[in-house]
Amino acid sequence: MKVKNNKKGFITNDLITIIVVCLVLFTVIATMAYQSTNGEKYRIMKYSAYNMATSVAHYKTDNEGLEAHYLQELIDNGAYSNVKNPFNSAANCSPTESFVRDVNSKKYVTLKCGAYLIDDQYIGEDAYTIYKVGPWHEGMKAKKGVQTRAKYNLLKDGKEVYPEYLDEALFIYTVNKDNDTSYGSIIDINKELKVVEKPFYRTRIVHIKKQD
Repeated sequence: MKVKNNKKGFITNDLITIIVVCLVLFTVIATMAYQSTNGEKYRIMKYSAYNMATSVAHYKTDNEGLEAHYLQELIDNGAYSNVKNPFNSAANCSPTESFVRDVNSKKYVTLKCGAYLIDDQYIGEDAYTIYKVGPWHEGMKAKKGVQTRAKYNLLKDGKEVYPEYLDEALFIYTVNKDNDTSYGSIIDINKELKVVEKPFYRTRIVHIKKQD
């Protein structure tokens, strides 16, 4: 009795093998393309942050006493423009959560673009870290992976003046701008106005560490 070759079965198995190989290749190529595209976006974010920090070296302001100069302040005074979010071409990086600190003539920059954050990075280093962060919340508990920060608002006639609570340096700058004053600290403001301080929390995890 002759055994018939099941050519149809061989063809089906070969076809499945080819499909599986193609899917694997497609996944590898797609992953490489994604990493390459995102790698370029990370570099753009880094250079945007460093350029913003460099611009502060030539920035002259009446708010020299502030420990940080926020992007919003730089925009208001024509010293810098909005920073495009490299991860979303239709959006800008946050002007109220991006700032530059000058410590002993060394520039440290924070830039928040959507959910991505370069946090207090010294611009003299080539290596940099990008974090993924959540929104600020009240009522969370301080723990690993959770960032804590005091934020401020004014209270007038029992109502909060600003729609959101602000970081200390931005709060002082905003109060001075809105009231044509020159307060140098929260304590100075609280002598004449009612300041409200609240703790805020957000998640912050390392997304990538790079060396460019």
